[in-house]
Amino acid sequence: MMKYRDNGPEYYDSKLEAKPELQDLDDEFRENNIEILSRFYLAFESVHKYIVDLIRYLDDLYEGVYIQQTLETVLLNEDGKQLLCEALYLYGVMLLVIDQKMEGEVRERMLVSYYRYSAARSSADSNLDDICKLLRSTGYSSQSGVKRPANYPESYFQRVPISATFISMVIGRLRSDDIYNQVSAYPLPEHRSTALANQAAMLYVCLYFIPSILQTQQAKMREIVDKYFPDNWVISVYMGITVNLVEAWEPYKAAKIALNYTLDSANIREQASRYSVSMEGLRPQIQQLLKEGFLREEIVLDNIPKLLNCLRDCNVSIRWLMLHTADSGRAFCRPLDPCMKWVDPKQLLEDGIRKELVRRVAYALHKGLIFNPKAKTSELMPKLKEMAATMDGFYRSFEYIQDYVSIYGLKIWQEEVSRIINYNVEQECNSFLRTKIQDWQSVYQSTHIPIPKFPSVDESATFIGRLCREILRITDPKMTCYMDQLNTWYDLKTHQEVTNNRLFSEIQDTLGTFGLNGLDRLLCFMIVKELQNFLTVLQKTILRDKAMVDVFKAMLSAVNPVKGIVGRCQQLRKDSYHGCVH
Repeated sequence: MMKYRDNGPEYYDSKLEAKPELQDLDDEFRENNIEILSRFYLAFESVHKYIVDLIRYLDDLYEGVYIQQTLETVLLNEDGKQLLCEALYLYGVMLLVIDQKMEGEVRERMLVSYYRYSAARSSADSNLDDICKLLRSTGYSSQSGVKRPANYPESYFQRVPISATFISMVIGRLRSDDIYNQVSAYPLPEHRSTALANQAAMLYVCLYFIPSILQTQQAKMREIVDKYFPDNWVISVYMGITVNLVEAWEPYKAAKIALNYTLDSANIREQASRYSVSMEGLRPQIQQLLKEGFLREEIVLDNIPKLLNCLRDCNVSIRWLMLHTADSGRAFCRPLDPCMKWVDPKQLLEDGIRKELVRRVAYALHKGLIFNPKAKTSELMPKLKEMAATMDGFYRSFEYIQDYVSIYGLKIWQEEVSRIINYNVEQECNSFLRTKIQDWQSVYQSTHIPIPKFPSVDESATFIGRLCREILRITDPKMTCYMDQLNTWYDLKTHQEVTNNRLFSEIQDTLGTFGLNGLDRLLCFMIVKELQNFLTVLQKTILRDKAMVDVFKAMLSAVNPVKGIVGRCQQLRKDSYHGCVH
């Protein structure tokens, strides 16, 4: 980004304008990607607007815009205290999530592309420069083995200056108060860190806005660790994002020293043993409570305190074990996701069948329709017959299974196979389109039941392209001759039959009507491309050659009127040929 700004947009624009092919490529990239670039830019702009609005609100508080309200009075109010603490915390989380999910170089390239392609740079009130300064690369990479940059993330958090008084007062409230009144819900002293877990995550993020506390203020850090992290060192910062304090606080002297007691081997053994014993004791209680018919209304009403204590103990124990024994928090997200909502078993079965069908059919078409252009005899017909047998096997299995599992098997087959073929035709036609259809724009692609994409094995992107080009190769007019009366292609040298109209019946058996329609569409794109290439050559070479133009004029006058029979056609052909050659 800095290189682009140093050299200036004019430097790169002049390079593009010097070569028409680069300019065409640049225009094509803009047409295809400006929508997704705009969406990302709006997300980046929202983050910047969020912090600008927060700073403006704080300035209004300092200047007395709100009658009888100051920063101190807002923080004394229960709701105001929560909202201001959350405002700073969420800003920090947004910055961290952006840096974790999008590499710095990728962000910079997206911002530069948007800067070049949008009209924002010419707008006087544009805040594009400020957004670029906030979200330029930090040097951080989420890839394993990459060293964490120095002064990260504190330098990242300080790119937009925020009132030090405000940050200090927020951290003070988080250190001393129970802002969500959670301690009353967890009365046991052993559950204190769980009760304050959300507040601990907020404090962890907010401390990066004043890194001096982490670095030098040992008394404050000891107080924070004793209150929030006496028995835990892996915390959940936000949904699905976990942090190991051992690694996160490694560069900070005061924080590292304060955490030493928590990380003492004796303390770790004690905590692990305590939660293990707790789980062993809770398991028989849970099994008893979950017996069918046990949790009747009268039993629940008579034993509310006992049931709540059991639930509380289970949640605390499972939470600690999940956080401190998993390599990644994501390992638990996958199996728990289906438990977070009610599911329809029949719909779940149908979706699973559709996913497996799409995966198997797409793979079979990809592997089954690969041709060797150097083969002595064409592989087209044998491969089509083999593929037709495979597809027929899939079809018959769905025809049989629908009666056993009570689903519309043939309907599923028709919908998914047509979707696979149409999607591959669409992707193959993309090579002929200036404005390409991306996966997320395709009406045939689905995030729920995705159609797999396979790497290209030749110039074609998909199996439908390979099939089409193989047909064109074996019926090349330079090598074959088509006999209209017999509906057959013959080799010009050997006079042997190459293929016949049975070819289209085999394609029908393999890919159905959707396949034939897709081939027709793809061939139309190829014809248009050939005509465009011909017109380009005609305009750039032939029409600029005066001798060639004279030859064509003479030929035109000789063949007119076109309704009559041309006289001396053999001589005309020879004269035209010699005129073109010489």
